[in-house]
Amino acid sequence: MKYLPKLLIPLTNTAFILSLINNLTDNGYDRIIISVGYNNHVFQKLLNTMRFDAEIIFLCEDYPLSTGGAIKLAGQYIESESVMILNGDIFSSLQYENLRKNHNSGDCYATLTVKKVKNPQQYGLVLSDNSDSITDFSEKPQTGLFMR
Repeated sequence: MKYLPKLLIPLTNTAFILSLINNLTDNGYDRIIISVGYNNHVFQKLLNTMRFDAEIIFLCEDYPLSTGGAIKLAGQYIESESVMILNGDIFSSLQYENLRKNHNSGDCYATLTVKKVKNPQQYGLVLSDNSDSITDFSEKPQTGLFMR
């Protein structure tokens, strides 16, 4: 049985990764670095047959690097102080241009998007103050810690 990587699963008749690339280029991003481990040859075959309105840098992980390792691998190709880092296998209705404008209008070093979930035990917590500034992170809290 052959397995299709998550990023190639069709979403409205288009591979998820292609929808993400198009969303980013439509919002003004002109350089996209993609780090892939599992079945990376399938991605290369697809992306090598397409043209985009952005430079696409494709990195192959020899072994799973996890999110932090993939970011470190991509670091050598980052040429700007303004960088957006995404988990490419997460479906989101996030408006990337609005996110960039919001980040640029504030006096902040980094912007992090988060989502509220009923039970963060499998994800962890991002704690913030009344102005939405991050005050702390809590890795996979025990039951009750996150109840308000």
